[in-house]
Amino acid sequence: FNAWRARSAHILGVHMRGTDKVMRKKVPPEAYFPFIDAYIRRYPDALVFVATDEAAYLERTRRRYEYPRVGRSGKRAAAVGAADGAGDSRDFSPETADRVVFFQPGYWADDVIHGSDVSADHKGMQVLIDALLLSKCDFLLKSASSVAEFAIWVNLDLHWKHVDLQAEDRFKSQPLPDWASDISRNDAELYCRSLALGCTVDELQKRRASADQRLLGPGQQCARCEPRVTNTTMRALGRTHAVDEGKSCAEAAMRSLTHAECLAFARRKKMQFIGAHKEPSEFAGCVIWNGRDVEFNDVPLMAHTAQCKVAEHGGRCLCARLPATTR
Repeated sequence: FNAWRARSAHILGVHMRGTDKVMRKKVPPEAYFPFIDAYIRRYPDALVFVATDEAAYLERTRRRYEYPRVGRSGKRAAAVGAADGAGDSRDFSPETADRVVFFQPGYWADDVIHGSDVSADHKGMQVLIDALLLSKCDFLLKSASSVAEFAIWVNLDLHWKHVDLQAEDRFKSQPLPDWASDISRNDAELYCRSLALGCTVDELQKRRASADQRLLGPGQQCARCEPRVTNTTMRALGRTHAVDEGKSCAEAAMRSLTHAECLAFARRKKMQFIGAHKEPSEFAGCVIWNGRDVEFNDVPLMAHTAQCKVAEHGGRCLCARLPATTR
């Protein structure tokens, strides 16, 4: 890290959790790019330290931020990471070193924790060093992971100097630093487009280790921005009602709420919107859980998902009454 600090007074820590992330949605590297771009615009000497278990994420980030210039020999230098000698005496001028630095390059496997290719001791040491290096950075970009959380606990200044990209609310719940303030404009549309692009790449990119294995495996989802809530969406909430248990919206002369309407309902009622998920065995649409949490189940409306059957788990299904002219 001292070698990196000698090159720059502004080191941006970036933690990207990939491979076997299942409990929370994946956040691909393209979602980080608007923030990295803004940081580099503010601090032209900035370095970007990437800590990730997903080799494909590091590769995509390096491809975007490699210095376009060449060294004295006329050849492009390879990216400089600690694992390949960042602590030695090589020339770290911008002509011979990349902007992206790293300690370990990640894995091309989908199950890092249980995989036997690398020993548990080695993997544990790598992730610990990654976390400690993140804690030394000047600002942190993260998604949901104990690695980045550990870095914040080591360096409590990062509590005020980080952005959590796991949140899907277009940054309405967290302030952005002044150098990134433009990202929140227009409901963070630039960020949301970048996130959607990254999710498409994740869906299409195959792992090198297996020709038929993609970065989004079974049970994994990619994050996405919440839909915009417009005045028209808010006006529709006046027709929102709970449907009786065992009935569908159609049987009650109503329709299912859209994702945007479900989000708007939660905001109006000051309830916690816990996001959009895919539960193929549950009611398709908007559900209130235990009178305080609102969730949108983003699955196709089929015979087994149309009927409301969530009461035993503390749920209530929401529908919207149809205008009189359409009944």
